Amino acid sequence: MDTLFLSVLLYIVVPVIAARLWRRSLAGLVQGGEPALAETLRTLQPISLVALLATLVLLFGFQGGQIV
Repeated sequence: MDTLFLSVLLYIVVPVIAARLWRRSLAGLVQGGEPALAETLRTLQPISLVALLATLVLLFGFQGGQIV
């Protein structure tokens, strides 16, 4: 149960909070507003997709024995 809690905290809660803070700073008037946010999201979309797939592959690769 501790491992599950830590995994949820590290892989879901922390990234969501970081993304919310980053989005808020990019969408703020100081950083350029909505156009800056849209451009950043457009740039990061392919990178984030590859990172997500790599994370899943590594997760299942390292934990495959325990999952099965």
